[in-house]
Amino acid sequence: MLNINFDPSGNDPVVISFKTMRRMAGLLGMALPVAACLWSVVCSDSHTLLESISAYYHTNMRDIVVGILCAVSFFLFAYHGYDTQDFITFKIAGISALGIALFPALIENTNSSISLALNASPTTDTLHIISASIFFITLAYISLCLFTKSKPNTPKQDRSGQKIIRNRIYILCGSVIVLCLVLLFVVHIPSIASSVKELNPVFWLEAIALLAFGISWLVKGETLFKDA
Repeated sequence: MLNINFDPSGNDPVVISFKTMRRMAGLLGMALPVAACLWSVVCSDSHTLLESISAYYHTNMRDIVVGILCAVSFFLFAYHGYDTQDFITFKIAGISALGIALFPALIENTNSSISLALNASPTTDTLHIISASIFFITLAYISLCLFTKSKPNTPKQDRSGQKIIRNRIYILCGSVIVLCLVLLFVVHIPSIASSVKELNPVFWLEAIALLAFGISWLVKGETLFKDA
């Protein structure tokens, strides 16, 4: 339908180069919360975390945040996968990652020792939330439903032990992302938000979801549990 050639064997040089894209997407996703933590420790006078990873957009770490998100968006958008379902899913993930980078979130500056350049609006905040929701939902779907598939025409009984292990990791990572999404909704309930605010739950839930995303893509890139 989209007139794109998908190589079922996975041996085409273009497909092989996609393995590098998978690894880079995973590493960049994991790098974002790590960079935020390092900025808070090294560059922040208060040495404390901000309320969310999105909040770092409003600091002098903005270029790093936007750069990483745009790079993740590029790798997701450039990756086709094995069929049309993969193609469409990865394009949605890529566009939503770009939306997170382009539309800043509204945040509350609760740390007086950190100067934030608050240049967001209710409109950009809404677009940011929508983009982030689509991004994480798509990542969970990729781990749970796409990465767990075997190559076309591979009988179930012929799956290697490594593939079985990889599928378990994909399911675990996808489940972690879904759980983080649910908890992100829960911690925004007013009665709960006030009691957990000091723990920076949004930051840690976003960081855990990105870590799960990174692990899933590193495994898919055959950095871990590669077939013999």
